[in-house]
Amino acid sequence: MFKKKMKIAFAVGFVMLALFAFGKFIFTYPDDYFQIGMRHFKSDSGFKYQVKKGYTSISRNDASFESIEPLLSNPESAFVNSEDWVKDQYIRSIVVCEIQGKKYLVKRHLNYKLDQYFLHNPSKALRSFYYGCKLDSMGIKNPRSIAVIEKRRGLLRLASYHVMEFIPGLIGDDFFKTQDPQSPELRESIAKSVEIVRKLDEAKIIHGDLRVKHFFYLGNEPYVIDLDTVHHYRFRTSFFVKKQNFKDLKRFVLGMKANLKNEDYEYFEKLYSSCMRKKPEEELLVKYKKK
Repeated sequence: MFKKKMKIAFAVGFVMLALFAFGKFIFTYPDDYFQIGMRHFKSDSGFKYQVKKGYTSISRNDASFESIEPLLSNPESAFVNSEDWVKDQYIRSIVVCEIQGKKYLVKRHLNYKLDQYFLHNPSKALRSFYYGCKLDSMGIKNPRSIAVIEKRRGLLRLASYHVMEFIPGLIGDDFFKTQDPQSPELRESIAKSVEIVRKLDEAKIIHGDLRVKHFFYLGNEPYVIDLDTVHHYRFRTSFFVKKQNFKDLKRFVLGMKANLKNEDYEYFEKLYSSCMRKKPEEELLVKYKKK
């Protein structure tokens, strides 16, 4: 009798655990998990799908970008020949390379997590490329995505590369230091940055690391960069998704508060409150521990 009760308790516990795991997957896993893939660009006439020497690539079908063809079959050449390194890390490296007088930004991601090796999971470069195109269609400026390249061995993915147009501007922290307080140009940049955050929130897109340094400014125009952690969520009611969204907006508000003077921050507060329908202080009061 005791053994029978134990079996029933174990079965009930297992079912409850399975239901919890399934519910968490449905309500918290990104809606884009099954949408991002090389296959989605194959049938689009605006893109070219190629396989060369162990590298699989998707590039824009545009005559103005034909000069990058050698890069598609050997993306490592950009890192060997370039002396202009933006970031030099083992996991993630960025270089500026010049091809026929035109500058490109090449970002390399080395896969260091087990789940990133397998092709069922979109690579960081492919995620950046996908959302670069998606944000373009939404009217949100970002460095134009030219190509994505993946180094494959059978069903394994060893590395991925994202090729973008080079934009000669300033990252957010440096940009705000160069601006005169209360100037019309600064106010215009603040307004455009808040509008980008509003559009992302409205579309249920979470950047993943929405710091001021991940805004790039060319003149007064803000560009969103570092799209490899972007996700789209269908549901916003889950605690886990709410937590991620709050942390994202909190990073943005804290960055603005650190970089803007009193009068400019008050201007930012009014814009943020009207666009997001809540005050910036509400983001700062969220009781979530920083990682």
